[in-house]
Amino acid sequence: MVSVVRRIRTGRPIFLADRLHIHHRLLESEGSARSAVLQFYTLTGAFCLIALSFTQLSGPLAGFFLLLVFALTLRLLRNLGVLSLESTDPPDHAGAASGVEKNQ
Repeated sequence: MVSVVRRIRTGRPIFLADRLHIHHRLLESEGSARSAVLQFYTLTGAFCLIALSFTQLSGPLAGFFLLLVFALTLRLLRNLGVLSLESTDPPDHAGAASGVEKNQ
């Protein structure tokens, strides 16, 4: 959804690939595919534990923790740059994403 909004706002076709998805950003920040995958596993495990803990909560306490998880998730996505709606593709990625080869 964020990718579609970002592409519409920047005037790019919505089906044009870019390297601004969360997995690309994690790969870039972590430096290796293994580190990025381990980060995904850690986050997935954390969200699974959060989901399981919500089965034991009810009433206002559940609402409070749901808002807290939502706020922390937004913060995490913001820190990763996923919620940025600007197209900040580096020039060499923009050509590759559009199918234009460098050696033409």
